Amino acid sequence: AGTTSSDLKDVACTGASACWAVGEFTGTSPSRRLVLRWNGTTWSPVVTALPSGAGESTANSVACGSPTSCVIAGGAVVSGALRRMALRWNGTTWTAVNVPVPTGAVTSELDGVSCLGATACTSVGNFRITDDHALVVRTT
Repeated sequence: AGTTSSDLKDVACTGASACWAVGEFTGTSPSRRLVLRWNGTTWSPVVTALPSGAGESTANSVACGSPTSCVIAGGAVVSGALRRMALRWNGTTWTAVNVPVPTGAVTSELDGVSCLGATACTSVGNFRITDDHALVVRTT
């Protein structure tokens, strides 16, 4: 309710009736990540918890190593600064994953994720100290 726009950024499937699509939506509140699940017939929105202290957020990428192991990579605004965000699907729920950021980074975001198996996912993104820098994080 109240959504004025949405932007899907990535999709991952583990079968004909098991897909995840991610992105963001805007409305009367700040931008929020959008997570949709395909069951073979319809797409349904899925509520995922925000990382501790987060306000607005986005999901930039999703990858699945198995039907019970997926990772969402993105960013969330915490205390006024953009921070990296990763969520892991265990077949039942999405939970926040702690993703390290280099010392001194004032902003950071994960832009993509790839999984080679249920316990082998790698995310890429960026962080800013004074200039942009690349960030590669393994989220297993």
